[in-house]
Amino acid sequence: MSRTVQYALIGTLTIAVCASFLIGQPGDLPMDDSYVHLQYADNLVKEHQLVFNPGEFTGIGSTSILWVLLLAGFKLLGVPTLVAAKALGMASFVVAAWCVFELGRSLFDRLLGERGDFAALVGACLFVFSGNMIWFALSGMETMLFLAFGLLALTFYQSEQFGSMAVCLALMTLTRTEGV
Repeated sequence: MSRTVQYALIGTLTIAVCASFLIGQPGDLPMDDSYVHLQYADNLVKEHQLVFNPGEFTGIGSTSILWVLLLAGFKLLGVPTLVAAKALGMASFVVAAWCVFELGRSLFDRLLGERGDFAALVGACLFVFSGNMIWFALSGMETMLFLAFGLLALTFYQSEQFGSMAVCLALMTLTRTEGV
């Protein structure tokens, strides 16, 4: 099976798994933290201020400036922030699954030779079916984006693309404060 087909399979499976959880579900988010990010993004677009409550600047309370900026960017394009949050989570999940496949392929090729690609594909599929990963992707939080940047950094490190790795690590720090 070609690498392109493997990536397409993983991406399609990831989207299908997420879609199966979204069908018939209420159009909301499971945590109040998700709502906080949406409020910050909405107020950034509407009020041009990075605040939770317009007119009440008490300091920046958002711990994920990149996530808020991405949500605000989609809102400027006319995409509702709730839809943007779920779409960004799903896209990040696809990237993370691809990285798990790539990292697994590198490891399993050394251990299993020709069967390494199959083992890496199975590992990526198990990652996609993980309930925790699905929840992270659909929670409206920046968790899956943070994980995707971390896995991308490892993938770039493995292929000695240190400039790209540094960019991913920098983006991690903007995604969650513990990225530092």
